[in-house]
Amino acid sequence: MTYSEIYTYVKSAVAKKNVKKLGNVAISIYVTDEGATGEFYIAVKDGELEIENFKYEDYTAHLSISSADLKKIVDGKKVSYSFDDGDDAQGKALIAALVATAPAKAPAKAEAKKAPAKKAPAKKAAPAKKAEEKKAEAPKAEAKKAEPAKKAPAKKASK
Repeated sequence: MTYSEIYTYVKSAVAKKNVKKLGNVAISIYVTDEGATGEFYIAVKDGELEIENFKYEDYTAHLSISSADLKKIVDGKKVSYSFDDGDDAQGKALIAALVATAPAKAPAKAEAKKAPAKKAPAKKAAPAKKAEEKKAEAPKAEAKKAEPAKKAPAKKASK
């Protein structure tokens, strides 16, 4: 993954996260991939999230990490990491807030909703067949009722 790709991926994945409960905190992230190094920051200032593509000097914590591990963290997978400098606890609190609802989980919910929809038409088809069978039985019952009615007048004529 290139530096530009990982920066864009992280920015789009965490851009709309709710960070209002966090205080002012900033982490500077250095991507360590060979041939694709770069640095960006994620900061919370007055309850607003900022993600910018440059080195942040006044960070709370600094993290050096590969793009593969950073992508796993953003996707909500467990990865062992520690901050190179600064307040480890505040840095991890910000990352935890950013990955609390990972984007990879959203499609799984959509698939689960689609599965019951496929089963519903099958249930509707079965009752339709039962209704047709009942209609076929109904004329037989009417024919039986008609026969006893014919026998009754014949007895009256023999008296």
